Order: sequence, then C-alpha cells, then structure tokens
Amino acid sequence: MKLKNQISIVLCALSLVLAGCYSMVENKTPKAMPQNPSNIYRISLKLHNTKAKIPKESYKASIVIDGKSYDMVKEGKNFFTFDYEIGDFKHKAAYYFDISYVLGGVSKTYTSRIYELNIINRYVVGFECNRGRPHAQISLLGRGFAAGDTVEIGEILCDTEFVSPNVLAFTVPFIEGGKHYKAILKSDNGNIGLGNFSVDAIKINAEPSSITMKTGDRKLVTISIDVEAPEFGLPLEITTDIPDSIVMHDVTIRGGEKTANVVIAGGEHGSGTLFIGSPGFEECEIPVFIQSEDGINFSFSSTSDLTDDFTSID
Repeated sequence: MKLKNQISIVLCALSLVLAGCYSMVENKTPKAMPQNPSNIYRISLKLHNTKAKIPKESYKASIVIDGKSYDMVKEGKNFFTFDYEIGDFKHKAAYYFDISYVLGGVSKTYTSRIYELNIINRYVVGFECNRGRPHAQISLLGRGFAAGDTVEIGEILCDTEFVSPNVLAFTVPFIEGGKHYKAILKSDNGNIGLGNFSVDAIKINAEPSSITMKTGDRKLVTISIDVEAPEFGLPLEITTDIPDSIVMHDVTIRGGEKTANVVIAGGEHGSGTLFIGSPGFEECEIPVFIQSEDGINFSFSSTSDLTDDFTSID
C-alpha cells in the first residue's frame, strides 16, 4: 500500500511538471485583426522558461490551420511566427499549435487548445481631423462603409456622403462651438463609437462695427459669416441691453448666402450693446449710441415702417 502511494505521488509530480511545461505556451496573436489589402496575417506564440529540463534549442513549433500543418519561424530563443494568407471572402480561421521538444532524450509533442482568428472587414481608422467649424466638410476613414451610413455629432445627424467603402464625407452641423461632442457612426450594420469631435465657433461680423445715430435716424447694417448658410437658412439671435433705444427686424441669412442686411432705427436716447449670435457661432457685439434730438417725437406703428422710403446710408 505504501509502495502504491509512493508511485502515485511520483506520477502526480511528473504530470505537474509536464503540465507546467505545457502551460508556458502563450498565444500572442490578437483574437481579431483588421483586414488588410494583402490578406496576410501574422500568428505568433511565445514559449516561457520552465522548470522542466528541456534544452531550449530543441523547441520547434508548427501551426495547424484549415487542416494543414505549417512550420513556424523561430525568432529569438522562444518566439515563433507564421504569416497566414487567408482567402478574399474568408473572415475566420481555426488553428492550434504543435510544440515539439526533447525531454530526457525523448522527443515529445504538446498540442495546444484550438484558437480562432477573426478578420474584421468593417472598422474605423478615425477622422481626417477631429475638429472643425460648422459647415466644414470632414472625412471619416475606415473600411467596410456602405451607402446609408451616417455620422452623428452631439446627437445631430450630419449631412453624410458615401464616397467609397473606405471614406465617408460629412458636414459639421450648426451647433454651439467651443465644445467637444460625442461622435457615432450610425449604420444598419451596427453603430460604432468614434470618440469626441471638437466643434469650433465661427465669427459673425458686422459692418459698421459700432453705431452712433440720433433718435429717429436709420442705419443699414450688414451682417456676414465666413461660410454659406445652410439650405434652410440661418436665423440670427439678436438681443440688446437697451431695447427702448433700438428698433429693428428679425434677421435670417438665406440658405447658400453669407450676408444679410438689416435697417436699425434709433429710439429713445441711450447707449448699450447689440448682441448678434446663432448656434455654432461666436457672438458679435456692436456698441450702440443713440443721441436725442430736441423737437422730434419719433415712433413706429410697426417694424415694417423701418424700410419705407429708405434711400441712403449715413
């Protein structure tokens, strides 16, 4: 009984040594690789040092893939690689390793578990640049794009053009500038997160840059932007801290245009600022000075009166 126990202990110890050897095989191949034009993918493994008395030079490795065995190239003392060429229309492959070595003068072979290689034929490399102003056209680079794919920035779907399976072109939407927004590729084949996209503000310009006039006077102001307004037009948000001193219409820059004109009339005496803004634009501030003129009682029946008989610019 004691002899049997001793034999069992020896066999268990030996199996642990061998199992320890086998467990030192490390598959260094990613589970998934992006598809490349050559359709060649490197499979690699690393053998770690073990306590077993195995001459390092005796290690050899082969890979069995698609039922065929191929010798792997030894790089250094314990690193093996194999460049596998996969068919154009194949995206998965199962494989395992055979590791041969010499232990105690006897040749042995260890067979690894089965692994799977996945070739990804749809992925995103990234933006051509990850920031831009509203209305700027940016390219998204990757592979496997399809017609109907759309870029979303800040939960707003962008005007997106399918250029090729490798390129999508999209227009940055008119949203508040100076902020980072979450970007997503929306697709029937599944959405892909694109990280953050920075939207920079566009300046709004006004000519003249300051206004001085008397009560009852009228002045033409030209408001301009550096890009064409979107197809649906660009309404401008115009406010002032002297509402009783300024009378003017609402202003919208028409789609495809860069400028709009507005007539401003002087109301009550006062000084302050005219603020012109719109989502995605840097607010423009125009200092305004309205001087009183004795003997004139200026009033309007409606904002439409502002443009009647207007023939000159001060």
